[in-house]
Parts: sequence; C-alpha cells; structure tokens
Amino acid sequence: AWEASADDYVVSGCVGGNLTISAATTTGPAKIPCNLILNANLTLTGPVWVEGNITLGSSDIFVDASLGENSVALIADKPSDSVNSGKITMTNGANFTGSGHPLSYVVLLSMNSSAQNNGSIIAIDVNNNLNGDLFVYAPHGWIDIKNGARLVGMAGYKIVIKNNAIITYETG
Repeated sequence: AWEASADDYVVSGCVGGNLTISAATTTGPAKIPCNLILNANLTLTGPVWVEGNITLGSSDIFVDASLGENSVALIADKPSDSVNSGKITMTNGANFTGSGHPLSYVVLLSMNSSAQNNGSIIAIDVNNNLNGDLFVYAPHGWIDIKNGARLVGMAGYKIVIKNNAIITYETG
C-alpha cells in the first residue's frame, strides 16, 4: 500500500542511476526510480519508495509535524532484483525524528531478500552513532546494527547487533 500511494508521484532527476540530495528537501508521497544518496535534511510528508538502494550520510530525517501520530516509511525495493538491490546503508550519525507525537517514527523498510536466499548481502546496515525515532524492517533480509546506533525497534529475517548498539523497544 505504501508503494502504491508513492507510485503516482515519480521524482525526476536521476543521473547515472542515482538521485543525490544535497540540500534540505521535503517530499512524499514519492517514487524515486533509481538509487537515493542523501547528504542533507529530509522531511517526509508521505511514503517514499526508492527503486534501488538508499545511502544516508550526514542527514536528519523528519516526519512532518502535520502527520500527528502517523509514521512514514522510506522504502528500498527494486522488485526486478530483490536479491542484489533494495539495500539501506546509514553512516555518519544520521538522526531520525518523528512528528512530535510519541507514536510517530521514521520506518526504514528494505525488501532485499539476500539473507532469505542464503546470500551474504546486508539489507540494512546501521553504523556510527545513528540516533532517534527509527524503526527498521527487513522481512527477507539481514539487518546489521553497530557502533553506538540507537533505535526504537527492528524486525528482520536475520539480525546482528554489535559494538555498543542499543535497541529500546517502545510500547506502541
């Protein structure tokens, strides 16, 4: 349903198979028909479907305050190549903030299926002091959490936690 709502709003600007965002942006619902490289603040006003991989650098990602108790999904899914694509990599202290309501989160969803197919590709790779209102989900993939990352929840086919990572499941 998230992908279907985003599918009507295709974003242009892919260059060489990538859309690089380097300035503060507000988007959603939206479909990005290539890889997303984010090095700026992003405010989500609806689900965003990336048909490829997502790389998050030094970025703050927010759920728009007008969404109240709703959470918003940032989805990495390339149906034509779910074993090798649909990966999410986060580095350099990315921060995630819900709308301000205690039940609002950013949901990172990877549809990479490598782990379920006995592969070794990491679906969601969480690094370097990531923090905030973040729930990660990889129903068919491997989630790797490390280096002081702090999340409010996660679910995945395979989960590896190392190097002082903290997952604090919250009610709701």
